[in-house]
Amino acid sequence: MDTASAARILIADDDDDARRLVVKYLTVKGFYVSTAEDGSEACRRVFTEDPDLVLLDVNMPELDGWSVLQEIRAARSVPVIMLTVLDSAADKVRGLAAGADDYITKPFDLKELEARIRAVLRRTAPRERHQVLTIGNLTIDDKAKEVRCGDQLISLSPKEYDLLRLLASAPGRVFSTREILRAVWPERVDESGPEDVKKYIYYLRNKLKGVPAPGPVVRTVRGFGYKLDIDSSDW
Repeated sequence: MDTASAARILIADDDDDARRLVVKYLTVKGFYVSTAEDGSEACRRVFTEDPDLVLLDVNMPELDGWSVLQEIRAARSVPVIMLTVLDSAADKVRGLAAGADDYITKPFDLKELEARIRAVLRRTAPRERHQVLTIGNLTIDDKAKEVRCGDQLISLSPKEYDLLRLLASAPGRVFSTREILRAVWPERVDESGPEDVKKYIYYLRNKLKGVPAPGPVVRTVRGFGYKLDIDSSDW
């Protein structure tokens, strides 16, 4: 069984028939599937089950999909595909700008849904669970979503974590703003993307300034992008 098929999928949808159909199809395809019938249950399951991907319906009782997405993005980097009967460009922009990784309109073809799930899982592969990355005295634990420098725990937001995880995947390599956007803010559709990269680079640098030497340094390579060095000698 391939890694994508073994992924754990949470389906949050109050439509019983649609939910059962998707569960049956994805289970046959080898995915591990759990479900939620309303927004509140979806939030609970995201934080207790730590799924690899969430299929999130927009129109649900308790909390709607927009509210659930906001709760997820406040604390988790799990990929989210929005499911909705709404097909306007404005709704798609809203979903993607709010942090959704993809957007599919009901009714949808199950094969298309499967293809989109696999595409998102491939794109978010750096978040693969159970992986611990160690560079110098910097440790990034993808299972626990924890970052330590020596014995010191560094508290990061989900986006700060994803940004550091990307830079740490290839220390010394320069990542362009476009590469960072594709990895950390996939399918960003507005013009504020580059400013978000600058803003979060600033946030991340501030979080890393208090770590024990030799700690990680996020450097700007003018005209090219950003890279991670394990060297704090010039702070």
